[in-house]
Amino acid sequence: MRLLLSSFSAACNGSYGIVTREIFKRIKELDPGIEIIQHGWLHNKPLEEVPWEIVPTENNVEIGPDGRPYPDSYGERTLQKLLDSFRPHMLWQLGDPWMGINAAMLKPQYGYRYIYYIPVDSEPYSPVWNERINMADEVIAMSDYGVDVLSGNQDLRSVNFSSIPLGVDTTIFHPLDKQDIKSKRSEFSEGKLTGSMKVLGWIGRDQPRKQNWQLYELLHYIRTGEWILCKECGRITVKEYDHVSRLPRDITKLRKYECGYKYEHCWYCHSKDIVPGTPREDVVLWTHMFNQPDTGWDLDELLNTYRIREEVYDPSGHVGDGEISPEDMNWLYNCFDVFVYPTGGEGFGMPLLEAMAAGIPCVYADYSAYTDWAVGEPVRVEIFQPEIRTQRCRALIDMGEMVRKTLLMLNDHNRRSIFSKRGMKAASKFSWDEVAQRWMKMIESVHCRDSAMVYGEVI
Repeated sequence: MRLLLSSFSAACNGSYGIVTREIFKRIKELDPGIEIIQHGWLHNKPLEEVPWEIVPTENNVEIGPDGRPYPDSYGERTLQKLLDSFRPHMLWQLGDPWMGINAAMLKPQYGYRYIYYIPVDSEPYSPVWNERINMADEVIAMSDYGVDVLSGNQDLRSVNFSSIPLGVDTTIFHPLDKQDIKSKRSEFSEGKLTGSMKVLGWIGRDQPRKQNWQLYELLHYIRTGEWILCKECGRITVKEYDHVSRLPRDITKLRKYECGYKYEHCWYCHSKDIVPGTPREDVVLWTHMFNQPDTGWDLDELLNTYRIREEVYDPSGHVGDGEISPEDMNWLYNCFDVFVYPTGGEGFGMPLLEAMAAGIPCVYADYSAYTDWAVGEPVRVEIFQPEIRTQRCRALIDMGEMVRKTLLMLNDHNRRSIFSKRGMKAASKFSWDEVAQRWMKMIESVHCRDSAMVYGEVI
């Protein structure tokens, strides 16, 4: 069988590239007779070797006869040429719905089987992509949540949906020696992070859907203690922040609460049995996130907005996505005391699984794929915000709940230890070997269906 992979280059260390590499290097071991070529998207800085040829997409933009720009980031121009030369029996694709759409559209012309591995990170699913999905022989989501969302689309009733999760390599992602971690913390931070400091960690892209701006708001409330805890209902009321003065908002000008609210009782149950917040100036935020103000949040401006410039550490500097080895990523995870992920939606959410495998307790948004498998402290969603164009809902977490659950982890060593063990146990079930076995069965099943003509050959 000739199998064409269409996804981010498996030689690079971006998330989808890693997924493609981990699955198909094992499939090649399971069946060396499968002939694989990859049409590698964004094959810019290859760092890893794989046992198949990668034909890169082109990074330049060509101007067509109609005067319009035609990029090739996801094979818009070069896929057809590769189809003509390789003549695949099957095309396997991993990517967001707007990436590499021509792989689905060219299926009737070339007659290959088409398997689409889709990260469903929010709801509802936009009907804009129905045509692409209806072209697929199999649509595989990364979570049962994704299957539920896709199945709810009335126009996709005839499509086969199932889920295969991602995996994690626990020989790479695992707890490290505590003394070595202290040395690494000091080394990475040039002596700024001492052993007595507590570190909140985040690893991910600077993307609007990840709502990573809330990391900075979270750190503000934890360090300033500008909140009250209700002893009766257990909820935290955070004091409204004025983004202009960069101080707590004047109570006569409140917008989140009723004007004149003095924080003398719980906003939610009105009990006066409250405890004022305690500033935690020993807590810092450590992120690995390439600043992309043109497409994501302006991280530099967020530091100013919340007055935490000296309390946020990011050693990534100019290092872009995929330019750090998995082994070094494990060192990063191990430098964190608590991994915080207030995301607006994840198709799967690999960083959280890697953090769990590394033994780092997690606090995360209780939404999208995380509702299936994540272990830690889930934080409820306060608002669902529809996206422009697609109307897919992005989660905004309850900040008071995020503060409370993060502090529960920070303040209690035994709690961190319990969730560390639970997380590692759960992560151990997500083996790449098992994932590859499931993919092998799926590929064989699709390949052996009723005969179809492919380039004049019966398969």
